[in-house]
Amino acid sequence: MKKLLFTRFKIILIGFLLPLNLLLSQEDGCVNDDNYIASVFNSLTECDQTVDFLMTNYNFTLEQACNWDGAGFGPGLAFPNGLGSVCECSCQPQSTSCNEGYTLLTLNYYNAAQNSFTVTNSDGDVMASYSILNGDGVLEDCFLTSDQNDCFSIDIDGGQDFTWSLSADDIVILQGGSEDFEFGPDCNECSDNDALVEQYFGNFFVTECSSLITYLINNYGYSEDQACNWNGAPMADFGGMIISDFCECSCEENTSIVPNTITESNLIMIKDLMGRDISEITKNIPLLFIYNDGSIKKTIITK
Repeated sequence: MKKLLFTRFKIILIGFLLPLNLLLSQEDGCVNDDNYIASVFNSLTECDQTVDFLMTNYNFTLEQACNWDGAGFGPGLAFPNGLGSVCECSCQPQSTSCNEGYTLLTLNYYNAAQNSFTVTNSDGDVMASYSILNGDGVLEDCFLTSDQNDCFSIDIDGGQDFTWSLSADDIVILQGGSEDFEFGPDCNECSDNDALVEQYFGNFFVTECSSLITYLINNYGYSEDQACNWNGAPMADFGGMIISDFCECSCEENTSIVPNTITESNLIMIKDLMGRDISEITKNIPLLFIYNDGSIKKTIITK
């Protein structure tokens, strides 16, 4: 009699567990509690469906979707430990594999605030586009290896604290911030580092390579060749570089000088060679006299 009762209890227990196992989908030791998902949402009944919904409609990354606590859907937090605690299988990192002839590139981004990241080729075709990025995250995509010799443009919009790096085989090949970026062998081989020029000469209202070369030609009587070979002394220390090292494009082109058509010039400010404003003139010190027509004269008062 006891054996019969135990057998009946075992059958009942198995009958209860069978539908429970059907509701808890299992893969390689992980569990998706689709039953709980169905109890929380009206239209979403599975973990895979929920994760995909968040990534498609809210531009969440997989990490963001799986860390979501359910805020915004009904009172309280449906997933206080994150959606991943309920949808273990759906939240396992998915390794991206590329077909032959393609290269896997990984984009790591940080401090995103509604940023977009778009890559276009030299023909203007969009190769990759990611929008409404927030926080930190990782994105992977496969790119045609034969396209690597093209010239690509990266256009970035959104928060100014955004930084990123692009890796292939765990090796960082590119990195940048919120500014637009251009790269590739087919791009213009020369480059002008206007940011460096502004760093050294911004106080003189010189913020571009072409303006710096024009400034040296106009105010110091340099030839273009002399300007491009200037090492900064005594105004600045370029660390062993000369202008052509960071103003490649401007030094390759012929700088055109527009004749000054203003006949009357008015002095608007005086600065020293460090760019500091001068209110009282000191004798035997080189000074820069800046006029309203844009001209600058280096002067030393001796008397």
